[in-house]
Amino acid sequence: MKYLLIILLMLSLNSAFAYKYWVDKGSVWSQTKWKGAGNTDVPNRPPEAGDEVTLSSNMRFDTDLTLKKLHSYAQKLELDGKTLRITTDFSLNMKDITFNLKNAKLTVDGNFNYITHDKYTDISGAVIFLDDSSFDLRSSASLMVSAVLKNKQQAFNAIMLKGKSSFKMGGILALDDGFRNPESKIGYKFGIAEKDGNIPAVFVGGGDFTNVYLDVSLGATAKPGKYVIFTSATKKSELRKMVISLNGQPYELGKTVKAGALSAKINFVAGGQKGVAETLVLELK
Repeated sequence: MKYLLIILLMLSLNSAFAYKYWVDKGSVWSQTKWKGAGNTDVPNRPPEAGDEVTLSSNMRFDTDLTLKKLHSYAQKLELDGKTLRITTDFSLNMKDITFNLKNAKLTVDGNFNYITHDKYTDISGAVIFLDDSSFDLRSSASLMVSAVLKNKQQAFNAIMLKGKSSFKMGGILALDDGFRNPESKIGYKFGIAEKDGNIPAVFVGGGDFTNVYLDVSLGATAKPGKYVIFTSATKKSELRKMVISLNGQPYELGKTVKAGALSAKINFVAGGQKGVAETLVLELK
């Protein structure tokens, strides 16, 4: 019993002393020299599951990882053939950031936040590319703009999916109230790109789709069939508000158009099964 109490005490102490790492010089995770955020002391080891990491330099994750929090100011992140799990929150700065995933898996148990620095006067958005990869977000995605921006800007935080890719979000797409007006040109974008006959899928818990864009791209290897490409679990989330394009051309739901050797149509479907309120179904013939 005494040894059990000692073990429990050690575990509680380890969780209480989670470390905060800052990376400003590094390109490959396994070769990075670590230092503490705010000049605090950290162990001479890579961050572990209970630690928080802030990146300000480009990073290629070359090992499977579990972190508590991850925030990135870096312009380029890469995850190839590996898994990354973040047990609380993940945030990307809306300033020319790309996160490329190939044959990889990203899981975020908390929220996913797009944020800005309050001194920015312009933003450009952040893009996540999923190539035969999955992004499983257990909670919500938010877009919070604290900067005072110049007029006539356009910034979309995008999740672009290709081939055997999927994006699943248990929560909702959230957007600052000040940017719900379509004229603001600040919002979300999703890309659905066919690859080798495989077509990705997006599932979200709900949200306001006023400033959400959906780009669907079909190549020569697309196959006839019906594909559920976008699903919302919330009634009246109004997927029909999305601005949709098909192979680079503006698209109106329910209209049949040519897509290479096939004809293509995207239908809006309400309900149909438990936990599904609205879907967009791509039909290829």
